[in-house]
Amino acid sequence: MNQDLIEELFKRNQGKFDLAQSPEGHQARFMERLNNQSAQKHTWSLNRVIKPLIAIAAVALIALVVNGVFNSQSTQDAGLADVSPEMANTQEFFTLAITEQITKLKSFDSEASKELVDDTLTQLDTLETEYNSLTQDLAKSGNDKRVVYALIANLQSRINLLEQMIVTIEQIEIINQNQEDETSNYTI
Repeated sequence: MNQDLIEELFKRNQGKFDLAQSPEGHQARFMERLNNQSAQKHTWSLNRVIKPLIAIAAVALIALVVNGVFNSQSTQDAGLADVSPEMANTQEFFTLAITEQITKLKSFDSEASKELVDDTLTQLDTLETEYNSLTQDLAKSGNDKRVVYALIANLQSRINLLEQMIVTIEQIEIINQNQEDETSNYTI
């Protein structure tokens, strides 16, 4: 059937085919142009491959440098953030709350509160050391839930410590203020 279609096509187009001879040297000129285009195409394709590779290498180098800078600056971000996005949010929440409480704690500048503030900051350093130890345990244990809970408990302990000390210092300052007021009332 296909053979019949092809024969019919040739019969319909008989006499319409170009049977003229190519001009002399046509084949040589054609081969020369083909070779020139092939050489230009080869050079062009080499540039086409090399330039993107250089760009990719540059982007990879920049990414490595930026990653190294951020990793060296953010030791606090390790730990819970490595477990899951939810734990990263939890850690961020606790970190912000702790930072706010520390700022509030450091705002007390009376002599009576200075010793308590220093003692609280020392206790926070101890909890931070424990936290860093737990993050190493977390990496070794493969995100063991018990270690995750211990990390969260550590963060909660910090917040509780800060809240208790802030309340205590506020009460001491109120007592001191009342005593000063009573003393000033008697002197008048």
